[in-house]
Amino acid sequence: GFGFGGTSSAAGSSSSSFGFGPSAGAASSSSAGMGIGLGSASSSGVQGLQPVTEPAGSFQEKTIPDILQTWADGLVKNVNLFDKLGLIVSQWDEYMVLCGDKIVQLDADVHKFEKQKLELESKLSSIEAQQGELR
Repeated sequence: GFGFGGTSSAAGSSSSSFGFGPSAGAASSSSAGMGIGLGSASSSGVQGLQPVTEPAGSFQEKTIPDILQTWADGLVKNVNLFDKLGLIVSQWDEYMVLCGDKIVQLDADVHKFEKQKLELESKLSSIEAQQGELR
């Protein structure tokens, strides 16, 4: 399923989630098997991942190297989250392009069938007129 949202608790902590379908976390070799769809956020995907932030007061007792290490660790985690979400968005984009192509083809088919229907109706009217003359 597809999910995008967040929650916050009374304690002040928050969590967010973002996911696409059961197989969105893995790269797919065929666009038909992407497993990207609309549903609930509880299905699968990238859940429980959130940007790493430190409250300002937590740095008061730390040395500069400790603060820099904390920031570097947070940066690595945020880069990994960004990469995972980027992969999901990329897969969703490919899926949307594929669906758009299918919609364009279906529209062309509908117009072709409407034209054929009009031709058949015209021929049927002609045949009915000829039968009426024969009676």
